[in-house]
Parts: sequence; structure tokens; C-alpha cells
Amino acid sequence: MKNIISEKGLERLTFFSDAVVAIALTLLIIPLTDLAIEYNSLKESISVFILLKENLSTVAAFTLSFIVIMKLWSAHRRLFECIVLADGFVARLNTFWLLTIVCIPFATQAVAGKYLRENILFYIALLFVNMLLLQCIYAHIIKYEEALEKTEVSFHHRWVTFITLIVIVIIIIIVPSENALYAFFLLFIDEPIVDFVKSRLQKK
Repeated sequence: MKNIISEKGLERLTFFSDAVVAIALTLLIIPLTDLAIEYNSLKESISVFILLKENLSTVAAFTLSFIVIMKLWSAHRRLFECIVLADGFVARLNTFWLLTIVCIPFATQAVAGKYLRENILFYIALLFVNMLLLQCIYAHIIKYEEALEKTEVSFHHRWVTFITLIVIVIIIIIVPSENALYAFFLLFIDEPIVDFVKSRLQKK
């Protein structure tokens, strides 16, 4: 492995990645904050529940993206917890991974608007690229035994969300309406289902 990053450098890279993810999560709430300010400027008082009800698409997009970013960060955290040695190539791939993360708030706003299949597919493509970059980091690191503290990162942690997104894309293509957006709820239950099945198989 060439251009090896020092242990402290790897630690700083991980902390920096965590900070960028935290900022992206914070940016997600800005549209809802702007709505609250807009409603407060009206002469008549409006309940927060009415505000949320009248802006369900924005609320749903915020909730979805919050969960998605947390899932992507969780996959990143699990991988980097195993990495003890990295090089400049890993740092560059990680930079592009962070770029996809900071683009999610923008993509969220596109999805929160009027239903357009192109916007939904752009959102999903962003997630695919994010996960592909993480897989590239893993594929590069796995070539060096000394780079991983653990020799294997579980299959289910690395591929469940990826497979779920493929299913969501298929549903969106087959169902040409806003109802297809309900497919995103699969992202909330994919890993719990796999964990349940895995635990049942281990008991047998």
C-alpha cells in the first residue's frame, strides 16, 4: 500500500466524515424551519400540526432523508471501524462519498416538490453512487490484510440497502404514480427483516 495515511490522519478523516454527515442532517431541517418562519409571519396564529399537515410532502421527504443519511453513515461507520490502515486513494474515495452525502439535502428538496419520476430516480441514483463508493473503499482495502482489523465485513450490512434500492427502482418504474413513493418505506424495515430472518436461521 502506497501513500499510507498515519493513524492520526485516519482518525481525523473519520471525524471529519462524521462532522460532514452531521451538517447534512442539520441542513435537512432548514426547509421546515423556513416554513415555520413563513407561517409565523401571517397575521392569524396557525398550529404547528396544521403547518405539518399542509406540508406533508416536505415532512415526509425530511423524515425519509434523515433515515437514509443515518443508514448510509451507519454503513460508513461499520466499515471504518474495521480499517486500521488506509492510503490516499481511500481518502479520495471518501471525499466523493461525502460529496454525495451533502447533495442529499438538495435532492430531498427536489423530491419534496411536485411528483416527477426523474427527481425520484435522481435521488435514488445519488444513493447508489454513495453505496458504490463505499463498496470501492472496501474492495480496495480488502486487498491488504494488514489494513483491516477484521478480515470480513458482514454481507448483510454491506448489501441490504443496495438490494432494497433496486427493488424500489423496479416499483417506481412499474407504478407510474405518486403511490410508488410508498416503496421508500422499505428502507425503514429492510435491515430489521434481515436481522430477524438471520436470527431464526441461526436458531435452526
